[in-house]
Amino acid sequence: MMMSTLDTPLLQAGRGHDTRPAGGPVCVVMNSVSGNEDLAQTRERLDAALRDGGRTFEFFEAEDGSAIARLAREAAAKAQAQDGIVAAVGGDGTLGAVAQAAWERDVRFGVLPHGTFNYFARAHELPGEPELAVQSWLQGHVEPARVGMVNGRLFLVNASVGLYPEVLEEREIYKSRYGRTRWVALFAGLRTILREHRHVRLTIDEPGGRIEVRTPTLFIGNNKLQLEQFGFEEAGRLDDGLLAAIRVRPVRSAQLFWLVVRGSFGQLGSSDQVISTVFREMSVRAASGQRHRRMKVAADGEIGWIEPPLRFSVAERPLRLIRPVAT
Repeated sequence: MMMSTLDTPLLQAGRGHDTRPAGGPVCVVMNSVSGNEDLAQTRERLDAALRDGGRTFEFFEAEDGSAIARLAREAAAKAQAQDGIVAAVGGDGTLGAVAQAAWERDVRFGVLPHGTFNYFARAHELPGEPELAVQSWLQGHVEPARVGMVNGRLFLVNASVGLYPEVLEEREIYKSRYGRTRWVALFAGLRTILREHRHVRLTIDEPGGRIEVRTPTLFIGNNKLQLEQFGFEEAGRLDDGLLAAIRVRPVRSAQLFWLVVRGSFGQLGSSDQVISTVFREMSVRAASGQRHRRMKVAADGEIGWIEPPLRFSVAERPLRLIRPVAT
């Protein structure tokens, strides 16, 4: 189901932008380690489609994930200077990095999903074929898309602290060895969860006041499709310009395993061990007495260290997302 992005006051601000197709170059940022298809073939198909479309273009191809942010900034700067678009080819992590640069420059943002789960592209009904993606970039229209922020860092799908970043780190190790498939990702996640792990103690300032919690992980959701798949009623509230906060009560590894099983059947939201709410702004830091100068945060699958307090919110303006013309 497509997000109803235009129904909120925040995202209505995007209507003031120029929604016509861009006339300048298409700056394509690619991550050669994303997805499970032959990226060289995808690049060839994009090249051919862009040539057929009569548009100037340039590829910014990263050989490893560490170069994505730098290349994205270069591509977005060129797109801004020449009335073009910046397009991302990769999984949600790559899309998030390129979206950050596109959002900062306030330029049009195109997507070709090439990852494992592709939640952002699926939620916005963006095409997965190179030829169709190029057609949408050249002929589509701009729609505002809500994005989340944590201390200036953008996230399209989710952000988290605690166990979930550890799951993502180990998942990348397994995917590099055994392939970038959903089954490999699931196996790696379960293996991490089944080990004994520490809980994090957090002080959270939320709409209802300040609370101190002990939890395996705090998960901030910005993707309606992902929340629906896990069975959270809060998914529908995201259309009101809100984010979802989800945390698990202190449990043992075996209990966490069964929560993952419930999530695979779309029943995680109904568990008594899971607490969920929606918010516009939330501040998170280590609980009193803990000396964490920085906190490990996963944003769209990419791990980083951020100085607390962590301030989660909906960005003050939307991303200028290019969507296909409705047929």
